[in-house]
Amino acid sequence: MTVIRAEVQKVLLKMATQSAENILTDLKTQVREKRDALYALSIEITDLLAYCIETQTKIHVDSYTACVILEEKQEDEWVRFFKTYEEFQNSPELEVVNKTFYYFQYLMYSGE
Repeated sequence: MTVIRAEVQKVLLKMATQSAENILTDLKTQVREKRDALYALSIEITDLLAYCIETQTKIHVDSYTACVILEEKQEDEWVRFFKTYEEFQNSPELEVVNKTFYYFQYLMYSGE
């Protein structure tokens, strides 16, 4: 993947120094092809790693953590939204669960 990214950078640098429309069109096509190859490779890697123990463990830990941190305010007190992990897993409240996962993963993995 690093090689493809470096190739894309080289082509982009070439584009910055060109003004001929036919050369720019060719370079844009090269960038598009290399990025498509990069995306395909990334998807393949993700698919191959989807069932590895590390990914499965991460999913389980994230799921359990999301269950534990999700609370709602009742009167003046914060209480757990789901009483048990099983209740969380079988919840019909998909919108709440999806939002919890989204914000939890954003905070944990966004790098900000």
